[in-house]
Amino acid sequence: MKTFWLAGVVSALLSTTSHVAYTQTALFSDDFQDGNADGWTFFTTNTGSPWGVMADSTDAANLVLAQGSNSNNESYATAGDTGWQDYSVEARAKLRNVEPYPGLIARYQDSNNYYMLRINKVSEARVEFSKKVGGASTIFASYPLATTVDTWYTLRITVRGNVLRGYLNGNSLFEVIDTSLDAGKIGFRTNWGPSSFDNVTVMALGSIPSGPAA
Repeated sequence: MKTFWLAGVVSALLSTTSHVAYTQTALFSDDFQDGNADGWTFFTTNTGSPWGVMADSTDAANLVLAQGSNSNNESYATAGDTGWQDYSVEARAKLRNVEPYPGLIARYQDSNNYYMLRINKVSEARVEFSKKVGGASTIFASYPLATTVDTWYTLRITVRGNVLRGYLNGNSLFEVIDTSLDAGKIGFRTNWGPSSFDNVTVMALGSIPSGPAA
């Protein structure tokens, strides 16, 4: 089910590792159980299998967004607004064979400009936090991760001003300062093999409330 919220409808508090509380406002979510990809835009750099909503490879009752190409092509699914600036985006990702590189994207402007938290193929055994700006990719940092096929991993990126954070399965892995991109959509990127994505949630990060931190 896709959900868009108007600003101010839903709010909560996010406590960071420094114990600073930010107001949050729900912007968008999609669990794909409505059976369609309405609200999403797709782009593939070369020919390849299209994106689509299909049954989860390990749970037929669960619908997911998937891309099935096994060729060397960058393929993107994006949603949201190019004007989104400070937000948190979270989703589940899985590799459906040993080759793909499923990634979660923030501040996507086009296929040459975005931030990404991605799981590398099984043999590389790591998760990476990176940016692509003007078509040039830069890896900020990586973390060891022994991945397995058909296992869900929860990825989350928060972007607030020039502070970027990457999380895996609820654990904070990366914190980066970067000024390259200040706004953009959310999305997914795949390359080399079939990947699946599910349970997308986007929360706008508002101002720091006055008074003691939560």
